[in-house]
Amino acid sequence: MPKWLTGISLRESGKSVVFEIADAETGKADVVIEGEKLGDISSKSRHGHE
Repeated sequence: MPKWLTGISLRESGKSVVFEIADAETGKADVVIEGEKLGDISSKSRHGHE
């Protein structure tokens, strides 16, 4: 199986989560995706009923 050589990092800060995908040659962040963390959904039903 091929190996994934591109560095991918995940970091959390406050209410957001950030994914960084590094350039394979330079090692610097090439793509950055930031989004708001989801609330705690573990106590809710999958069908939307509590």
